[in-house]
Order: sequence, then C-alpha cells, then structure tokens
Amino acid sequence: MRDNNNRSTFLRKSLLYVVLALCAAGTGGALLYASQEVREAEARLARLHRATAQEREAIHVLEAEWSFLNRPERLERLAAERLDMDPPVPKTLVHSVASLPEPLKPVLPVVKPAYLPAPRPAAQPSPTPAASSSQASFRSLLNKLSSGETETGGGPHVP
Repeated sequence: MRDNNNRSTFLRKSLLYVVLALCAAGTGGALLYASQEVREAEARLARLHRATAQEREAIHVLEAEWSFLNRPERLERLAAERLDMDPPVPKTLVHSVASLPEPLKPVLPVVKPAYLPAPRPAAQPSPTPAASSSQASFRSLLNKLSSGETETGGGPHVP
C-alpha cells in the first residue's frame, strides 16, 4: 500500500509540475506577445511624431511663402503689371452717398409664363379690431406705391 501511496504522490507531483510548467510557458508567451505589441505601438507612435514634425515644418514653410507672396509692394507691382490698373485719382473717389447713381430696378415680366402653376388663394384669417386698422393703413400705403405716388403726395416719383 505504501508503494501505491508513493506512486499516487509521484503522479500528483508530476501533474503539478506539468501544470506549473504549462502555466509558466503560457505566461511567458503572453509576456512575449505583450512586449511585441508594445514595441509595435512605440514604433507607430514614433512614426506619427515624425509625420507630425514634418507637417509642422511644411506648415511653417507655407506660412513663410504666403507672407512673402502677399507683401503689399509685390501685390501693387503685380497689379500694375498684369491688371493694367492705375492708382485712383481724387475725381474717381466717392465723396458722399448722394453722388452714387441710382441702382437699376429689376424688370418684371408683364405676363406670367405658361409653365408656372396658377397661385392658390391664401386663407384669410379673421382680422382683429387692432389689426384691421394697421392692415387698412398698410393697404393704403401699397395702393399709393402701386399708383406711383410719393409719401408727400406730390404725384408719381420719377428717378
């Protein structure tokens, strides 16, 4: 029986050693995998730092070039050479808003094009007593404007 007991103890110890060896090998493999991942991540980080430094350098060069190209004396020289422009003279400068010409008024078609649909009548809300007086004054203003009268009542406005 003692021999049997020694044998079971030996098997238990052997099994324990095998399990411990497998655990050590698994831990070593996991450690190796993690260290490789860290090295790859560090290499990627170094590449990103180099790329960022190169981009900053390129931005710095472009900003310097932009400043060089946008010097006022250079732009004046180019405008004089290529755009055939002269410096402004005092008589061409605007001194007041009144000296500006009247803007062109848009020309609206007299007849509605056939491809446009007919307008739908809008629903008329019932006017409130306070709103009816403002609507009446608004309508009278519209009538005056459409007939060509000015606010002073002096007849049609001729620009």
